Amino acid sequence: MEQSWRANAPDVISETIDGETIILHLGNGFYFSAGGAGAQAWSLLSQAVPVQATAAVLSRYYETEGVDVEAAVADFVDQLNMEGLLVPADGAAVPDAAGAQTRVAWEPPSLSKFTDMEDLLLLDPVHEVSPAQGWPYAASNGGAA
Repeated sequence: MEQSWRANAPDVISETIDGETIILHLGNGFYFSAGGAGAQAWSLLSQAVPVQATAAVLSRYYETEGVDVEAAVADFVDQLNMEGLLVPADGAAVPDAAGAQTRVAWEPPSLSKFTDMEDLLLLDPVHEVSPAQGWPYAASNGGAA
């Protein structure tokens, strides 16, 4: 049986807006953007749909003639695992079998990492904020509010 994955909850949360998926790793303060077919791939992979089934779904939505979609999805999974965004799932999910009416040009799944908000995302809004200023201002006495 092929390995399936799920989002590393509760440390990892995500939201898709206008076709772009933003993934937050609350454990380390990094955030990511899934580009190309990455938004749709993340949606499937993070819900325990195996690589092969994810590749099959993407092949129905994108023009993939001559493209090794399964290898592209496997590479994407490697990136997600390296960043701690996915963990092994106990079982496998079955994706919706519906296909796209009009297929669009293939863009491989990609993952962009951003570290510019690490301090803000790791700030505990209950315990580590300035009593005078509130969140998102850190307490000046080493974290005690």
